[in-house]
Amino acid sequence: MVQLFMDGFQMPSGESAEIIAANGLFIVDRVFNNGQLVAEGCTRVWSGENYKIQGFKPMQEGLKYHLPKITAPLLRAVEGLFDWVVDTYHSESMALLYYSPLAPEGLRWQVRPPKKQSVTGAGIHYEFPETPRGFSVAGDIHSHTDFNAFHSGVDEKDEVGKTGLFVTLGHNGSGQRRTIKDYDCSFMIRGRRFTLKPEEVFEGFEKSEFPDSWKFTVEKETPPICVGGDDYMGGGIFSSHTKSKKGGGKWPR
Repeated sequence: MVQLFMDGFQMPSGESAEIIAANGLFIVDRVFNNGQLVAEGCTRVWSGENYKIQGFKPMQEGLKYHLPKITAPLLRAVEGLFDWVVDTYHSESMALLYYSPLAPEGLRWQVRPPKKQSVTGAGIHYEFPETPRGFSVAGDIHSHTDFNAFHSGVDEKDEVGKTGLFVTLGHNGSGQRRTIKDYDCSFMIRGRRFTLKPEEVFEGFEKSEFPDSWKFTVEKETPPICVGGDDYMGGGIFSSHTKSKKGGGKWPR
């Protein structure tokens, strides 16, 4: 049922709502995890500004992000892995993000590398690790070797229809000087991308360290000798066991 954004309006409690406002038609999507509201995204799908709808109030597009920040030690571990992979293989690499609102405060995020990832300078093949008990896949973070941080065309394709937090980290390698500009963060809600500031997602930026055992999850892949085709960098959903580049995900209800 379409809602009217007027005086006395109350936001519906469901996962999605269509709302007519003075400046157009908006869709509000909500993401829940074990009953906790983690994000709300508002997107305008039709502009009505030229129609000057009387009695309606204007709405704004945007994201309300309710998740706690990923702790500095977890970020340091991921940065350390990415730097080591660039120094060793000059390749991209990735890690998966897990979240549980039922975990103690400060421990609600976990980050794990894939069970195995075969890496190149242009992409990643990987196997999913075992999901931590009580957690669910909430997104991923991957490196762009020594390039800038941005969501490439391949990333955009992989994340279409996905819901979760997706982060790209640029200028990796022990010789690089990373700044806050090297973290490209966005939250996807059913195919709609909302940009987040790095300081909204992470606690801080310090020296990178990671467990030595993570090194054994990475191997250099020999690129196939072929021309054309896009199967090498395919998408998918998080329920699969092997992926090209990155996968998708679904929050539990």
